[in-house]
Amino acid sequence: MLVDPVLSSAGRSAINAIELQLHRAVPEAHIVFLNLTCAPGGIHNVCRRSPHLKTVTSLGHPSIVLSLTSNFPCPVVALPAPQVHDI
Repeated sequence: MLVDPVLSSAGRSAINAIELQLHRAVPEAHIVFLNLTCAPGGIHNVCRRSPHLKTVTSLGHPSIVLSLTSNFPCPVVALPAPQVHDI
């Protein structure tokens, strides 16, 4: 399991961590990537480079909803972000 609390628009830190695991012979399908909030570009970059990766994220940006309903390249579980009154 890889954890990146905030996935940036480029997703570079996550991509580097995934590539490190692949270099260590971990099958891509065995990697679970967990993040709390993400930019749409970041999640797209990660999934384009690792289509068999399993990803769990919260909906940190409204356009993520539109991204997930389109032809998304890897399995993503999107959890709704907590509302201010829930905290």
